[in-house]
Amino acid sequence: MPYIPKVEQPLRPLAKEFLSQCQSKGYNIGITSGRRTQTEQNTLYSQGRTTPGNIVTWTKDSNHIRGNAFDIAFIGKQPYPKGFNWEILGKIGEGVGLKWGGRWTKPDKPHFELNK
Repeated sequence: MPYIPKVEQPLRPLAKEFLSQCQSKGYNIGITSGRRTQTEQNTLYSQGRTTPGNIVTWTKDSNHIRGNAFDIAFIGKQPYPKGFNWEILGKIGEGVGLKWGGRWTKPDKPHFELNK
């Protein structure tokens, strides 16, 4: 069974199915982030703005705080391979009932959440 950090009900079974389908298609994917505290989200929001690093989030009010979202990366040397067609993983996620961040105005391709 894949390791699913801080991903709780009702998101957990969808995350498990997503990972299983990715693996069956040859994509070695892992979840890098699930539920976050408000403090953790605020720290991420500060990154690239008031603290060193790249901007990695556009909001302080993320579905991660409510436990309704997770982020993924490839397991291996290149967690976010250049030129990879994320649409493939987006369609897998949508096929199991998730909402994919790659369709947003400011795309967040490694992000998946409950489709409410």
